[in-house]
Amino acid sequence: MKNLIKQLHQGVDVKELKEKYRYELSQVLPIEIPFVEQELLKEGFRVDDILKLCDLHVELFREVLASRELKDVPRGHPLDLLILENQEILKWSEALGLYASLL
Repeated sequence: MKNLIKQLHQGVDVKELKEKYRYELSQVLPIEIPFVEQELLKEGFRVDDILKLCDLHVELFREVLASRELKDVPRGHPLDLLILENQEILKWSEALGLYASLL
């Protein structure tokens, strides 16, 4: 998975990576992504570079992540709010985790 993220940072197209690594992507747990990003930091990647490409990381794994999400939750439903809040919390916790790993 780390190789996939490195390729993404090198500018390889997300669609190309999805097609090439479809099986491997299906085996990824969402919790693994931040750990891989922390390993990349230890290898010399900058926090800013990883944060700039977080949306692309999610895009790369979107199909796998979507298959594990609740679907058809009506907008404004309490679960909709919970999902949106959790997405924001995950985004901020990932950023804090990246910065904390530098300490």
